[in-house]
Amino acid sequence: MLNEFLEDNRDYELKSYDELWLIIDTDTWEQETIKQLAEKCQTETLYHFSRLKL
Repeated sequence: MLNEFLEDNRDYELKSYDELWLIIDTDTWEQETIKQLAEKCQTETLYHFSRLKL
């Protein structure tokens, strides 16, 4: 999911001060995929992950 998003937006030339926020529908994606995305966001400084619980 993240790789697809980055591939689709590669023309933006993200800088070190940029932040990348990806909002997803957690009903659509498998929990394992969401877990992998959260782990990737913890290791990359430009990526941020937030989970909203209603």
